[in-house]
Amino acid sequence: MKPLPHHDAVMPRPPLRQVQVLLDEKNWPSAAALLEVHREESLREGSSPDYGVWCLLRARLAAETGEYRDGVDWGRRGLIAFQASAADDFLGDAHSVLGLAYLGLGDTKNARIHARDALAIYRRLDDESGMMRAYNELARIHFVRGEYEAADDFLSDAIQIARRRQDAEKEAMLLGNAGRVCLLQGRWSEAQEALSAAHQCAVSAGNRVSIGRNLLSMAYLAILRHDFRAASSQLDAALTVIEDAGLVRERAVYFEYSGWWQYEQKHWIAAKEAFRRALEIGRRLSDENDMVSQSLRGLAECEAALQDWPEAKRLAEQGLAVAIAIGDRAEVGCLYRVLARAQARLGDHTDSRATLAKATECLTFVGDVYERARLAIARSEVLALVSPADHIAPTAALDEAVQLYSRLGATDNITDVQWLAVDSYRRAGQITEAVALARRLIAAMPTNGAAPDRMRELVAGLDGDCVGHATSPRNEFRLVGMPWTAESLAAAAHAESAGDDLQQTIAFCRTRLNASRVLLLEVTADGRRSGRVVAQSGGSEGFAQRVAAFAASAYQRELPTDQPRYHWSLLGSPQLTAHLVDETGRSPVSVISVPVELGPASSGILYLDRIAEEPANSESGFSPRDLDFAVAYAEIVAWRSMKLRSEGLLRDVQRLRDQLGRECEFPSIITQNAAFREILARARLIVDADVSILLQGETGTGKDLLARAIHYSGNRRDQRFVQVNCAALPETLLESELFGARRGAYTGADRDKIGLFEEADGGTFFLDEIGEMPLSIQAKLLRLLETKEVLRLGDTKPRPVNVRVISATNRNLTQEMERGTFRRDLFYRLTPLVFVLPPLRERREDVPLLIDHFLDGIAAETGRTVRLSSEVVRVLCAYHWPGNVRELENEIRKLVLLAEPGAVIGPDRLSRKFAEESPAGSVPAAQPMPERFSLYDHIARIERQFIVRALGECGGVKKHAAQRLDIPESTLRLKMKIYDIDTD
Repeated sequence: MKPLPHHDAVMPRPPLRQVQVLLDEKNWPSAAALLEVHREESLREGSSPDYGVWCLLRARLAAETGEYRDGVDWGRRGLIAFQASAADDFLGDAHSVLGLAYLGLGDTKNARIHARDALAIYRRLDDESGMMRAYNELARIHFVRGEYEAADDFLSDAIQIARRRQDAEKEAMLLGNAGRVCLLQGRWSEAQEALSAAHQCAVSAGNRVSIGRNLLSMAYLAILRHDFRAASSQLDAALTVIEDAGLVRERAVYFEYSGWWQYEQKHWIAAKEAFRRALEIGRRLSDENDMVSQSLRGLAECEAALQDWPEAKRLAEQGLAVAIAIGDRAEVGCLYRVLARAQARLGDHTDSRATLAKATECLTFVGDVYERARLAIARSEVLALVSPADHIAPTAALDEAVQLYSRLGATDNITDVQWLAVDSYRRAGQITEAVALARRLIAAMPTNGAAPDRMRELVAGLDGDCVGHATSPRNEFRLVGMPWTAESLAAAAHAESAGDDLQQTIAFCRTRLNASRVLLLEVTADGRRSGRVVAQSGGSEGFAQRVAAFAASAYQRELPTDQPRYHWSLLGSPQLTAHLVDETGRSPVSVISVPVELGPASSGILYLDRIAEEPANSESGFSPRDLDFAVAYAEIVAWRSMKLRSEGLLRDVQRLRDQLGRECEFPSIITQNAAFREILARARLIVDADVSILLQGETGTGKDLLARAIHYSGNRRDQRFVQVNCAALPETLLESELFGARRGAYTGADRDKIGLFEEADGGTFFLDEIGEMPLSIQAKLLRLLETKEVLRLGDTKPRPVNVRVISATNRNLTQEMERGTFRRDLFYRLTPLVFVLPPLRERREDVPLLIDHFLDGIAAETGRTVRLSSEVVRVLCAYHWPGNVRELENEIRKLVLLAEPGAVIGPDRLSRKFAEESPAGSVPAAQPMPERFSLYDHIARIERQFIVRALGECGGVKKHAAQRLDIPESTLRLKMKIYDIDTD
């Protein structure tokens, strides 16, 4: 990002004087044409001085029009010709032109060699004009290399010669170059004066090259000062001059400065486009020159601003390779700076530190104040990333940047850095300093100025930090701030136990009392001694375990659980001291022990001590005021412990309830049988209906599963689901269990008993095997259904209940009514809705699905994974299953448990009943199976049959077929594509 210094053209001597005049006037087309006229004549001369002059003029034309490689080639030819003809008068000019061409290629090493040779020749010839040009050329080379002190020295020598010769035009041009050096040395005022004077002189002389370059340099200075309006005007004027004069290198510089103009205004995308155009022109000049490295750095800086750190790193590495090759130390330092930032952001902390050190070495040597300030900002960013615990170094780096910008008078940059310092104070936890600095910066803002987004974010962040500080233990005016911070409450809500939250509570107590160790110990749990460490701050785990075991000992009296104990000195308690020695042999000088109630039937103690070897203020032991705080704080710890335990129980209950609900919803019922799916579809419609439901079906068909699905899919899901098997309880107990009993209602009724119907108030009551209920209980159940009231045994006052009754039976209740074993009026109360579940033999297509489900479930329970052979699946599909799904599950469980893990189960492992029913163990001919058979093949075959059937019955209309299959139309289309089903 350096301004381009001016160079003075070589003044060749006759012959070809007219070409020389045209080159001085920058009339390069005419000069080129005239050179072509003399080409053949000069080339015939071979190694004569005229040939050398022609080559010299051709090299100068190439160098001034940006054809630097041609300039080097013709310059070498001219040099050889002069050396062969011993024309010493022209050797200095040849070396000067070669230095100019090499510098254009970025080869500063060869450029300096030829410039020094030219200076030596001019000195020997006492040619002051040539010496002045050589001094200027050497200054330009050292300028490009970032050696500003050397450049300044050479320019001073050249200016002295110009003043001695009273050459005002040359003096102005040299002053312009000196102004560019002053700019990078941080002497901005001097630079502005020198550049303005040089520009006025160039305008008077009509020197378009000098005009363009001076305008570019002044524009760059305006960019650094954030005077963007002046910079824009000067860039536009420079572009006009550059295009009229056909300057190639200066055009690249224009796009580079335009990129920085956009960059400093945070227009990252526009800046990238300008840097890309500068890079294209620079690469056309040569693969390695300062324009290439500077443009690559500009692109890297833009990618860093856009947070694309991998791309920023790649571009910085490319630019660094070019800058190192051409020896541009200033640019090397700048690129190291960008690379260090990218490495730190990408987590390469070790490399980032080393790269930052290299950047510091280079830029310190160069002395560019502006770039050193930017380096200090980068150092703050890198140190904050690689050493997050070190909050001093990043802030110190920002202070250095402020000092450097103050030297330059860059007030806008100082403000930006100070906002970065606000953020640094925030990260360091120095909220007071951050707020004070932010307040000063806001007060200094213009009243009509809009606050940048970054500033608003910082102010909002400071608000949150202040609130966080006020609710943290760092707030000296809070007694017990830690347990109620938002962070600890959130952590406790997601923790498996209360340990993490109590750990923070104990740590706060330790800090507040300056204790060496603080332990929260559980002495008894559920009436038994436990000796468990609940939370610990300070000391080793082994020490905490020993103290917990000692506190839970039935024989110790030093740490009681019924009253606090204060040992302001342990000199009189050698037994306690012996139990409190840690692994390093240190023992406390003072101990406080306070009883704590940790929860129901759980007691403990809060133990605190101080060790003599700790800080000096620990040697005096705990004071009575410390004891007062510990006793008060123990109450807080007890309350917090019980609250966390109750929250944990509530979370466990809610988690189990959610798990149960997921397992009992309709999707958990496995079937693809059309009749059963129709039943489930009807059941979904009445999940919220407050009516009694009767489920009929053989044993094992899933009546209880359907009852649970109805409950957990409806609006009663958050209330209880109570299930009672009427056949499992004798008549004498069934009445009291269902309806409850009053104290003294029967022998042994020593207290009131709440019945299960009351327990299910608001929920669902499932009466399984309702056909087994005695007639005497049926009458009371009828009353409950009619009045929605329950009358406890021995009571006279009914109690209202709101329950939905779902009953189930495998009997024919109509036949039971005819026999007189089931009340007719109760039957009609129980049967507003009746669902008859089909047996498994009527839905054989579900057998493979159920087999797969049971295999997965049993594998999850037992860790055993087995496979069933195709022959076994055929037999299971063909069996009539009198015990239905329950019988199938039992058979699968037996096969898994009696097989080796990973085995393939054959028909020989099946129960005898399958061989008796189907000796061949085969499935009916209507369901032929391939030799290699899997459950998924079977499911796919059946699924395809149903889709084809539905499409046929619906005339190929997919929408109607999807409705008939009770699946989305998109799913139907997908499966048609999978199974290659054509509606035609």
